[in-house]
Order: sequence, then C-alpha cells, then structure tokens
Amino acid sequence: MGIFDLTGPQFLLMYLALAVVAIAASIWIGRAMRGPATAPAPAALEVDPFEAAYLAGGEPLVINAAIAGLYKAGQLNVDPKSREVTATGRLPDNCAPFLRHVHGMFAMPQVVKDVRAKLSADIVAGRLRERGLVMDAGARGRLRFLAALPILTLLLLGITKTAIGVSRGKPIALLVTFCIITLIVLIGRISSITWRTRSGDLAIEMLRQRNDALKQTAKAAPESVTASDLVMAVALFGPVILAGTAYAAVHQAIIPPGSTGGSSCSSSCGGGSSCGGGSSCGGGGCGGCGGGD
Repeated sequence: MGIFDLTGPQFLLMYLALAVVAIAASIWIGRAMRGPATAPAPAALEVDPFEAAYLAGGEPLVINAAIAGLYKAGQLNVDPKSREVTATGRLPDNCAPFLRHVHGMFAMPQVVKDVRAKLSADIVAGRLRERGLVMDAGARGRLRFLAALPILTLLLLGITKTAIGVSRGKPIALLVTFCIITLIVLIGRISSITWRTRSGDLAIEMLRQRNDALKQTAKAAPESVTASDLVMAVALFGPVILAGTAYAAVHQAIIPPGSTGGSSCSSSCGGGSSCGGGSSCGGGGCGGCGGGD
C-alpha cells in the first residue's frame, strides 16, 4: 500500500510528522550553508557606514541611511505633507559616486519608496563578501531554494493527496487547511533567508554593541551629531531612532505611517572620511564610503 492509499487520519498523522522533519531539515540546511558562527576578526569589523548599513539591512537600508545623511547635511529637503524628497544644493566634487547617485535621484520631488525601487546599492557589498560576512546573490538564491525544498516537497505531497481525495469523493477540508498552513510556512521561510552569513550575524551584533553610545546620542539629540555619525546610527539601529526628534520628517519620508518601510534598520554613510563628519557630503564621500572596493 502506497502513502496515497493511507486513510485520511493516517495520512494526516504522517503529514504532521513529515512537517516536523521538513522544518528541521530546512533550518539545518540554512545554518550549514550560511557557514560557521565564528567571530569575525577585528579587521573585518572596520567597515564604513555604507557597509554597516548593508550588513544590517541590505540594499534598502543603505539607501535609507544615505538619505538621512544627505538630509542632515542639508543636501535633501523633505515636504512634511507629501513626504516627497527633493535634492537641494550641490555636492562637493570629492563626494562618493553612490551618494551622488542618490542625490541625483531626487532632482525632481519623489517619495523614497520609488527611489528604492529604482536604485541598487549592491556596489557597497564587495568587501563584506570578501570578508565572509554576506553572501552574493547566487549563494543566497541557492540557499533559498535548498532551504525551501523540504517544505515545498511536503506541500506537493499534500496537494497530490488532496487531488486524490477529491477524485475519490473523500473529505479534504482538514488536509486543505494543513496545505495552506504549509504554504504560509514556506513563504515565511523563503522571505526569512538573510543576506548575511552566520559570521555576519555576529559582526552586526558586535558593531551595535560598539556603537551603543552613538545610538543613545542620536536618539536623544540627532542634531548634535555629525552627518556621518547620524548615518552610522541609522545604519545600525534603523530610521526609527529619528522618530519624535528634529529629524522626524526624514523618518516619516523613509517609513511613512502605516508602512513597514524597506527594512527595520537603515543604512549609513558615516565614518571618518574627509567627506564625512561635518562635510556637506552627508558622510563618507571621498570614495571610501562609496563601496567601490
């Protein structure tokens, strides 16, 4: 007797048991393919704010943090009603190409989500990949497929049994419910696959601990920190740190009320480069923060 000839209760019990196995296998595959959870070397933590943003929240966070830095430097203006962002002024000649690109995207008033949909920030991830902190698109795609495969197989098994049940006139309501739950788990699993390696997870935790004092200062009085430091704070702790401050307008432009935004964390553009703290480039221009390595 094949598995599709099992009675309804027997198949459901088997399905539940296989669900446990599939989820456990998916988690194991994810951990194995993301590498060992080894603490990164001190040199690997020497990242510029754009890189910190990518590590914390991927491309959307890099763009969010760049916007925050340019706003702090007076290079972007936010309409508090429409939440449209407009470029103002002229960037220094030595400003990083990526910052110049972000600034240029707002030559005409636009909402942030539209710019995020058009602009790629993958250029800043090169050194992070070399240090084993993030995966490239190909590795992440393979991880998504292989981690999803056990759950997808289970779902296909349930769908096949459902079709057989329909053809035989058997009750299928409970099995359909299980299949829907499996589909939800599958979608959640695929969307939860991070761009970081397990070493990258440790790196972002260490960077946040190292910059806790900056977080408190930026949250209490963002106007008192340099543009580069503000971008680093947004990169590591998200644009939420700007809520309720003098920079609430840029927070609402990045994450409009009722929206989840591009990420819970934002990107940054700080660091000690000469185009960073205090300069009109909004932090980290001068090539180093541009992520061209």
